[in-house]
Amino acid sequence: MAPLKDPETLAAYKGVLSNWELSNCIVLEQQPQEFARAELGIPARRIRERMFTAFVVDSGEIDVQVAKADQFKNRYPLRYDLRFSINKQRLYAETTLDIANDPFYSTIRVVKLKYEDDKLNRQCSVRT
Repeated sequence: MAPLKDPETLAAYKGVLSNWELSNCIVLEQQPQEFARAELGIPARRIRERMFTAFVVDSGEIDVQVAKADQFKNRYPLRYDLRFSINKQRLYAETTLDIANDPFYSTIRVVKLKYEDDKLNRQCSVRT
């Protein structure tokens, strides 16, 4: 994985994260919502808030890679991966970015959320 360095894409991604309070800007698919609820005991809103803090306020790094064979590959050729902590748990999120002409309408879609440590994922009750 390579760090996201394209300034326009990085600005668009961080722009969407800045609108984290609007649920239509950062959308969690079913698996990330279930993971947040079952494994972390938190609502999706907390995931959106932590993504904003980690990558806009704290200047965290966002990785970019070519999407693998999944349901989003045809629409989103690139995937943006984030690593952040909630409740002292290191998490890994796979996301897509849909850039609109108006940044207010751009969307980050969290398609997968799991523990960063693979050993924890084997014990996880929510399928990742």
